[in-house]
Amino acid sequence: MGPTRWDELTTGAFNDWARRDGVAVLTLAAIEQHGPHLPVSTDRVIGEGIVEAASRAAASDVPLLLLPTLAVGTSPEHQAYAGTLTLDPATLETTLFDIGASVARAGLRRLVIVNSHGGNRAVVDVAA
Repeated sequence: MGPTRWDELTTGAFNDWARRDGVAVLTLAAIEQHGPHLPVSTDRVIGEGIVEAASRAAASDVPLLLLPTLAVGTSPEHQAYAGTLTLDPATLETTLFDIGASVARAGLRRLVIVNSHGGNRAVVDVAA
Protein backbone atom coordinates (compact mmCIF):
# COMPACT_ATOMS: atom_id res chain seq x y z
CA MET A 1 0.00 0.00 0.00
CA GLY A 2 1.36 3.40 -0.93
CA PRO A 3 1.26 6.64 1.01
CA THR A 4 -1.88 8.64 1.71
CA ARG A 5 -2.13 12.30 0.75
CA TRP A 6 -3.19 14.75 3.44
CA ASP A 7 -5.29 16.88 1.11
CA GLU A 8 -7.30 13.88 -0.11
CA LEU A 9 -8.64 13.00 3.36
CA THR A 10 -11.92 14.06 4.88
CA THR A 11 -11.90 15.83 8.24
CA GLY A 12 -13.18 12.71 9.99
CA ALA A 13 -10.38 10.56 8.60
CA PHE A 14 -7.76 12.32 10.72
CA ASN A 15 -9.01 10.59 13.89
CA ASP A 16 -8.00 7.29 12.33
CA TRP A 17 -4.55 8.67 11.51
CA ALA A 18 -4.05 9.76 15.11
CA ARG A 19 -4.96 6.25 16.33
CA ARG A 20 -2.61 4.65 13.79
CA ASP A 21 0.30 6.80 15.03
CA GLY A 22 0.95 7.96 11.48
CA VAL A 23 3.89 10.05 10.36
CA ALA A 24 3.24 13.27 8.46
CA VAL A 25 5.79 14.07 5.73
CA LEU A 26 6.30 17.57 4.34
CA THR A 27 8.32 18.15 1.18
CA LEU A 28 10.00 21.57 1.28
CA ALA A 29 11.43 22.90 -1.96
CA ALA A 30 12.17 26.12 -3.85
CA ILE A 31 11.06 27.83 -7.02
CA GLU A 32 14.22 29.28 -8.51
CA GLN A 33 16.44 29.30 -11.55
CA HIS A 34 18.54 26.28 -12.47
CA GLY A 35 20.12 27.68 -15.59
CA PRO A 36 18.59 28.05 -19.04
CA HIS A 37 17.96 24.32 -19.47
CA LEU A 38 15.83 23.41 -16.42
CA PRO A 39 12.47 24.68 -15.14
CA VAL A 40 12.18 26.74 -11.97
CA SER A 41 10.30 23.79 -10.41
CA THR A 42 13.40 21.55 -10.40
CA ASP A 43 13.80 21.46 -6.58
CA ARG A 44 10.09 20.69 -6.14
CA VAL A 45 10.14 17.88 -8.70
CA ILE A 46 13.25 16.32 -7.13
CA GLY A 47 11.87 16.58 -3.59
CA GLU A 48 8.51 15.09 -4.51
CA GLY A 49 10.22 12.26 -6.39
CA ILE A 50 12.42 11.41 -3.41
CA VAL A 51 9.47 11.46 -1.00
CA GLU A 52 7.31 9.36 -3.31
CA ALA A 53 10.03 6.73 -3.80
CA ALA A 54 10.97 6.64 -0.11
CA SER A 55 7.36 6.40 1.02
CA ARG A 56 6.73 3.44 -1.27
CA ALA A 57 9.87 1.72 0.04
CA ALA A 58 9.06 2.38 3.71
CA ALA A 59 7.96 -0.42 5.97
CA SER A 60 4.27 -1.15 5.59
CA ASP A 61 3.75 -0.86 9.35
CA VAL A 62 4.71 2.83 9.24
CA PRO A 63 1.69 4.74 7.92
CA LEU A 64 2.84 7.83 6.02
CA LEU A 65 0.66 10.84 5.37
CA LEU A 66 2.09 13.16 2.69
CA LEU A 67 1.33 16.83 3.17
CA PRO A 68 1.00 19.13 0.16
CA THR A 69 4.45 20.27 -0.93
CA LEU A 70 5.62 23.64 0.34
CA ALA A 71 7.11 24.63 -3.00
CA VAL A 72 8.33 28.14 -2.14
CA GLY A 73 11.27 28.31 0.23
CA THR A 74 13.92 30.91 0.90
CA SER A 75 16.00 31.75 -2.16
CA PRO A 76 17.23 35.33 -1.79
CA GLU A 77 20.44 34.44 -3.63
CA HIS A 78 18.38 33.85 -6.79
CA GLN A 79 16.18 36.97 -6.70
CA ALA A 80 17.97 38.51 -9.66
CA TYR A 81 16.68 35.70 -11.89
CA ALA A 82 13.21 35.93 -13.39
CA GLY A 83 10.80 33.33 -12.09
CA THR A 84 12.30 32.99 -8.62
CA LEU A 85 9.79 32.99 -5.77
CA THR A 86 11.24 33.46 -2.30
CA LEU A 87 10.18 33.82 1.30
CA ASP A 88 12.04 35.74 3.96
CA PRO A 89 13.70 33.19 6.30
CA ALA A 90 11.57 34.39 9.23
CA THR A 91 8.41 33.89 7.17
CA LEU A 92 9.45 30.37 6.25
CA GLU A 93 10.30 29.60 9.88
CA THR A 94 6.87 30.81 11.01
CA THR A 95 5.22 28.83 8.22
CA LEU A 96 6.99 25.63 9.27
CA PHE A 97 6.01 26.18 12.93
CA ASP A 98 2.40 26.81 11.89
CA ILE A 99 2.29 23.68 9.71
CA GLY A 100 3.74 21.67 12.59
CA ALA A 101 1.08 23.03 14.94
CA SER A 102 -1.63 22.14 12.42
CA VAL A 103 -0.28 18.60 12.12
CA ALA A 104 -0.33 18.29 15.92
CA ARG A 105 -3.91 19.61 16.11
CA ALA A 106 -4.89 16.90 13.62
CA GLY A 107 -3.63 14.35 16.15
CA LEU A 108 -0.34 13.34 14.56
CA ARG A 109 2.71 13.36 16.81
CA ARG A 110 5.46 13.10 14.19
CA LEU A 111 6.38 15.34 11.27
CA VAL A 112 9.29 14.68 8.92
CA ILE A 113 10.49 17.56 6.74
CA VAL A 114 12.24 16.52 3.54
CA ASN A 115 14.14 19.51 2.19
CA SER A 116 15.27 19.57 -1.43
CA HIS A 117 16.87 23.04 -1.46
CA GLY A 118 20.10 24.00 0.27
CA GLY A 119 18.91 27.54 0.96
CA ASN A 120 16.23 26.21 3.33
CA ARG A 121 18.63 24.25 5.51
CA ALA A 122 19.30 26.82 8.23
CA VAL A 123 15.59 27.56 8.63
CA VAL A 124 14.73 23.86 8.83
CA ASP A 125 17.46 23.39 11.46
CA VAL A 126 15.88 26.14 13.58
CA ALA A 127 12.33 24.85 13.07
CA ALA A 128 13.31 21.29 13.99
